[in-house]
Amino acid sequence: MRICSLEIKNFRAITGLKLTDLSEVVVIAGPNGCGKSCVLDAIRLLKSVYGGYQQNELQQWFNEFQINSSRQEDILSLFQDKNQPLEVVVEILLSPQEKNYLLNEANKLLQDNASSLLQNQIWQGVSLQHGHGGFTNAESLAMEQRIYTPIVEQRTRETVSSLINDLKQTSHTGRIRIQPDSTIDIAPSQILELVFGNYKPQHIGIIDYHGASRNYAREKINAINLSLESNEQQLRQHTLYNYTNKYLNLKAEMASGYIRQLIAKEISTTGGEIDTLTNTLKELFTTFFPGKEFLGAQAGADGQLLFPVRTASGAIHDINELSSGEKEVLYGYLRLRNTAPRNSVLLMDEPELHLNPRLISGLASFYHKNLGKPLGNQLWLVTHSDTLIREAVERDDFQVFHIQPSSNFDSKNQATVVKANEDVERIIIDLVGDLAAYRPGAKIVIFEGGGNTEFDCWMVSQLFPKFSDAVNFISGGNKRRVADLYEVLENARRYIPAKFYAVTDRDTDDSDVLENSNRMSWDVYHIENYLLDPHFIFQALRDINALCKEVATEEDIDKQLREFASEIITNVVTHQLVKHADRELKSKLNLGFDRSIQSVGSEVAKAVARCHNRIEKLTLNELSEKHLTDLETQYRLEATTSLGDGTWRRILPGRDIIKLFVGKFGRGIPYERFRDLILARMRDNNFQPAGMKQIVERIIANH
Repeated sequence: MRICSLEIKNFRAITGLKLTDLSEVVVIAGPNGCGKSCVLDAIRLLKSVYGGYQQNELQQWFNEFQINSSRQEDILSLFQDKNQPLEVVVEILLSPQEKNYLLNEANKLLQDNASSLLQNQIWQGVSLQHGHGGFTNAESLAMEQRIYTPIVEQRTRETVSSLINDLKQTSHTGRIRIQPDSTIDIAPSQILELVFGNYKPQHIGIIDYHGASRNYAREKINAINLSLESNEQQLRQHTLYNYTNKYLNLKAEMASGYIRQLIAKEISTTGGEIDTLTNTLKELFTTFFPGKEFLGAQAGADGQLLFPVRTASGAIHDINELSSGEKEVLYGYLRLRNTAPRNSVLLMDEPELHLNPRLISGLASFYHKNLGKPLGNQLWLVTHSDTLIREAVERDDFQVFHIQPSSNFDSKNQATVVKANEDVERIIIDLVGDLAAYRPGAKIVIFEGGGNTEFDCWMVSQLFPKFSDAVNFISGGNKRRVADLYEVLENARRYIPAKFYAVTDRDTDDSDVLENSNRMSWDVYHIENYLLDPHFIFQALRDINALCKEVATEEDIDKQLREFASEIITNVVTHQLVKHADRELKSKLNLGFDRSIQSVGSEVAKAVARCHNRIEKLTLNELSEKHLTDLETQYRLEATTSLGDGTWRRILPGRDIIKLFVGKFGRGIPYERFRDLILARMRDNNFQPAGMKQIVERIIANH
């Protein structure tokens, strides 16, 4: 069994989502609140509507979300839009083995009318229809056979022929549509009723769910139950719901598995692959726990079955002593292995739970290698892990979908396929950094970094969260690097379906700000200039209990900021003069000459002499002492005048001003922490500086 397409409309956090041509491994990524887990919930809902592995399975779905299915108000809580219907459509592809099993059951009915999978299903339907909900299979209904046998046999004959025809279809589609008035429409499908309503994992694949709440407790083996039926009944109860107890008795299951393998070895003429589990676990240790070795099951002197692990130092401890992250990998694999033997759909929410990036690296590939491909299982992984997503996008047999929040998309599909087939796309993914936050096809905004290369992106995301959810951010370093990166990406734009924008600080050097529709600069010296707001600085000082007589009010803070601004005027003037001289000198450095001439040394010497002459002329004009002194006076006057007219907040370096302020009044708090406090107070008050808002709206409006 495999899900080959899924469509969800108006379900919880999802307005519209469509996944098609699904592969062996499906990875769902996206920001918090976008509806990633809702995808798995929708699959479980549709499955339980068509049939359950146990009684009242659909009611268990409602119970998990604390919904009273008889209350319309509770049902409406599932709707994104309370006035539109909720719809889930799943297309299922059955494996040849599953089809053969169902076909054999149908043929068996035609030949001798024996009790079978289909007939049991019909018996249950008849009993429920006539009010005998307590009976669950044909055997329990023996006392009713005289009444119901003719009805069951007739329905069986009618159903078998249509079932055989249905099995000839390539795929089978299930659809549920729930109206706002709680009426439900279910598309008929005998095949889905059979495969979803019967728990026979050796013959028909199952849908197995692993939620984001997983806990692996210590376990001591007191007794081993070799009954397959008892073990199957326990697994049936926790397949889709009540999964908090899903991870108990794993060690006992592993022990019973070893004993069954030993028994199989004794009665097998070929020996079989009885060491498969041991070898797989040893590979798991080699892959994820370098330095530790799993020694396999061993009998202790007291008769107990032990599972020792040897560490790099040679010490030996029981498998119980593994860390929570190591147990997540080991026991998580064991539970998956024991739950869904073949042709199943495995739904995993946050497989990176308890794991650091080193442990998560390679986990998806390991699952696919040992649980997916060889057994015909399809894996669905909902993840926030950048490590896992980067691994997935590099593989052709993995499919990664990025889901955007419903408020940020203007199409009918919140999901976008993330591919790294092209080198340019892979470069962009690396530049964005966090692949879990990468939005395929969305606009790409390159910010200047300055001293802290991530702060510009961070500040914009904090003050304009909807904007950050709709675009991709890249920290490009200094202004020159931002310009170079923009040029590189712009030249490659025909390979990427996205627009590029560059936003830098204005500083004092307007010559580097070559603005066009996609290249912009803030209207201030640094982005930190937007933090020069006495109101929010006052709140930050209050947060750290740093208010004092000199900065007791917002007016006091404004006065102190202006005084610190006056202290840095000389530094600003120096920077401007040096930049002016540097620019003038570079403009005269030109070593060009006729490359066809053979006497290269002579020509280079002449080119150097020409540069010398041009620079010498500069020292008499643009770089003369008088001209530079006049420029100094001009720059100083502009800066001093700004103190009086208030424009100092825009044209002087705000980062330097805040550093001086924090150094005197911050009570030892680092500049970065105080800066973040100011930003946090702005965010809490939904404050958006006008200069930033203008740039953001300009990017959003550009199509």
